[in-house]
Amino acid sequence: MELILPDTNAWVAYFAGQEPIAAVVTQAIREQKVIVSVIVAAEFLVKATPQQKRRFELIIDTFGVE
Repeated sequence: MELILPDTNAWVAYFAGQEPIAAVVTQAIREQKVIVSVIVAAEFLVKATPQQKRRFELIIDTFGVE
């Protein structure tokens, strides 16, 4: 199974709806092929809005943090 490890910039683009990154991350989430790095999670959460934090935490709850 091929997995993707989005970096912080990819998550920022995903939450901003910037294509084509948003589509790639969305597809990986739907197919459960996402890995979340602890460093990327920390970097993203520092500047995320409260809504983004809630959504990202759901992703973390689903996929865990490596």
